[in-house]
Amino acid sequence: MTADHGHVDTDPADRLTLNDYPELTECLDGPVSGEPRTVYCHLKSGRARRFEGVVEAVLGGAVELQRPEDLLAQGWYGRGAPHPRVRAALGDYVLVLRERHAIYQRLPGESWHVQVGVHGGLSRAELQVPLVIAGT
Repeated sequence: MTADHGHVDTDPADRLTLNDYPELTECLDGPVSGEPRTVYCHLKSGRARRFEGVVEAVLGGAVELQRPEDLLAQGWYGRGAPHPRVRAALGDYVLVLRERHAIYQRLPGESWHVQVGVHGGLSRAELQVPLVIAGT
């Protein structure tokens, strides 16, 4: 028996493409990482306020902007002291997608693949671990 996590299905209207927001990508120091529903953003030096304002202006209804240290303190990544490199991996900000929204970023030379079923968010459907019991 194995278990992982749940998923939510996204519709085209729920899917955001980061490339459509150059005012956001110009703040980034490289590609985003994480999952389409929990996105880690590493920023160029001095761009934090601009990034915060742009996120609120263009994505405010779809995302919740979080600081990684707050998520670590809330236990998002487990109990106890995190590995010393975890904080750096989480970037400067975390975009936590609301409802059924997901964010994708298309990188040069990368084939475009958008999944309908996504995970990594905080919805009940994603947090529940399906359990299947089969008898003989």
